[in-house]
Amino acid sequence: MAIAHSVNHPPDIDKGPMVMGLCWATTALAIIAVWLRAYVRTKTRAQGWDDYVAYMAMVDLLSFKTEVANTLEYGFGRHVVYVLPTVQGVTKWTIIAEIQSYSAVFLVKLSVCLFILRVLGPTHRYIARFLKLMMAIMAMLTVAAMLTDALQCFPLAKAWNRTLKGTCISHEVLTRLTEGFGAIGCATDFACVIIPIFIFHGLQMNARTKTALYIVMGLGLITAACAIGKSITSNFASDDPTYDFVPVEIWAAFEGNVGLFVACMPVLRPLFIKVLNGSTLDSKATDRNRDAGDKTTSPLPYLNVQRPPRSFQPQDNDSDKNKLIPVGNIMVSTMMDVNSDLRRSIDLEMTNLFERDRRFGVLV
Repeated sequence: MAIAHSVNHPPDIDKGPMVMGLCWATTALAIIAVWLRAYVRTKTRAQGWDDYVAYMAMVDLLSFKTEVANTLEYGFGRHVVYVLPTVQGVTKWTIIAEIQSYSAVFLVKLSVCLFILRVLGPTHRYIARFLKLMMAIMAMLTVAAMLTDALQCFPLAKAWNRTLKGTCISHEVLTRLTEGFGAIGCATDFACVIIPIFIFHGLQMNARTKTALYIVMGLGLITAACAIGKSITSNFASDDPTYDFVPVEIWAAFEGNVGLFVACMPVLRPLFIKVLNGSTLDSKATDRNRDAGDKTTSPLPYLNVQRPPRSFQPQDNDSDKNKLIPVGNIMVSTMMDVNSDLRRSIDLEMTNLFERDRRFGVLV
C-alpha cells in the first residue's frame, strides 16, 4: 500500500469506534440467531451438517472481529499520516482479517447450500446437482481469494514492510482480482437467495408463513449488496490505506454477519410457531403424535390420508414391485387390486415427505 507524505495534513478523524460498534452490533445479531438455531435443532433432535458449518462460520466471524480490533489498536480508522509508526501493524492485521473474512463468508454460503440439500426431495435432482457444483465453485473461489492475499508478496512480510527484499503483486492487479472475486461472490449470493425461495414455494405451508420466509430470505440480497460494496471500495493503490479501507471492513462485517443471520431464520420457524401458538419444540411429543397415527392433511392437496407411524415399513415384495409404475411422486399399481397397492405406495411416499418436512421444521 502506497503512503504519501503531505505538508497539508487532513483533520485527525478516528473512525475506529464506529467500525467496532457496527461490527459488534451485527455480530450480536448473528450470535443470537446461531444460539437460537442450536436450541431449536437440539430440541427437535435434528442437528445436521448445515448446523455444524453454521457454528464454524460463527467462530470464524468472531475471529474476524478480534483481528479488526487488533487493527484498531494500531490506528486503523485514522489517516495514515497520524499512525506512521504503527502502520505496519495495521497492514499486517488487515491482511489477516481479509483472509479470515473470506473463510467466514464461504462457510455461511456453504451452510445455506447444505440446508437446501437437506430439504430437497428426491424429485429435485437437477437442483441438487447445481448446488453441489456451486459449492465446488465457491470453495475454489475462496481458496483462490485467500491465496491471493496470502501470497501477494514473497515473503509475505514485505506487504507491510517495504524495506524487505522481495517481490509483490502490483496494487492494480490486486484491485482487479478483488473486484472479480466480488462479482462471482455476488452471483453466488443471489443463487443462495433465489433457490431457497423456489424450494419453499413447493413446501406445504400456509400463505402467511411462506410470505414471511420469502421476506427473510430476500434480506439475503443485502449480502450481495455488501459483496458489491466491498469490491468497489477496495483500492490497494490508496495513499491513505488506514483510512480509505474503513468501508471495506464494514462491508465485510455486514456480509458475514447478516448472511449468517438470514441463513438461520428458516431453521427457527418451529420456534416462531411455539411463540405464536404455544406449541412445543419437544421432539418426543412429536414422536408420540406420529406413532399414534394422528390425522394430518397430506402435502399432496388431493389426498387426506392417515399419517404413517414411524415404525412403518412398506412390504418388500418383488412381484409387487414389478407391477408398480411411477406417476409423479406416487407409485401406482397395475395389479387388479389397485386400492391396496396404491394405499401402500401412498404410505411410502407420505413417510418420505413427512420425514423431509420434519427435518426442515415444518412439522413440530
